[in-house]
Amino acid sequence: MGNVTVKGRRVRTGKSDIQIYGIFSDLNNFTTGLPDDITSKAEISSTQNTLNVKVQGFDLGLSVKERVPYSLISMGEQNGSLFPFCFNIRIDSCGESCSEFEFEMEAELPGLFKSLIGSKLQEFIDKLTDTVEKSLSV
Repeated sequence: MGNVTVKGRRVRTGKSDIQIYGIFSDLNNFTTGLPDDITSKAEISSTQNTLNVKVQGFDLGLSVKERVPYSLISMGEQNGSLFPFCFNIRIDSCGESCSEFEFEMEAELPGLFKSLIGSKLQEFIDKLTDTVEKSLSV
């Protein structure tokens, strides 16, 4: 088993930490407005506390494990995931109507998975960061 940690870049928004926390606290918000290139490749379903993605025969499910108001939302794998992982959203206030956020994922991957999808996790985090940043600027 090998640990892989990937981080997205920090994004500054014109929204408060309270607003950003509210958006990210409901996992249904992760499924709205996704680009066609993502939705055409994956089956995605969600509730306020869970998000399930099936892509290329792999099921990835996550559920909220911890919420720290206005600063952290921590999620982990849901039953049936192929490997243990943790997905964190870190939020920092930088003013009344300004905040920053970043995504971070830690996964414990067996050797075969590490070589197959290790780099894909960084691509996923980068694409997610870009997509969320774009949707927040509208």
